Amino acid sequence: MNTRELRREPRFPVSRRGELCSDGVCFPCLIQDVSDHGVGIICARDPVAGQKLELKFELHPNLYYQCGIEIRHVENGFLGSAITMVEQDAHRLYREFVRQQARALPEQPAQTRKMRSH
Repeated sequence: MNTRELRREPRFPVSRRGELCSDGVCFPCLIQDVSDHGVGIICARDPVAGQKLELKFELHPNLYYQCGIEIRHVENGFLGSAITMVEQDAHRLYREFVRQQARALPEQPAQTRKMRSH
């Protein structure tokens, strides 16, 4: 079954440059999608599932979001992550950002999850 089909909450497409850091070493990434509790990231490096990193990216001009994430899965340069550490005020701003991304999408009919057979 495809990992993306197991999501508990919808993710919304974005395109933001970001930075991932681990043990003082930082490298660029691209934020591809967002949800209330996770971020989809494209990265040239391959962290492993379970690895904890720091993520920073710009929500709006000169308004940055920084949080701790845990990599949940890695697939061909795409990282699925869960937000694990963040200050409450910062997360409130982030959740409003996610809501703005959701409102920016055209209305679509509700879709049910499809399960693939092995």
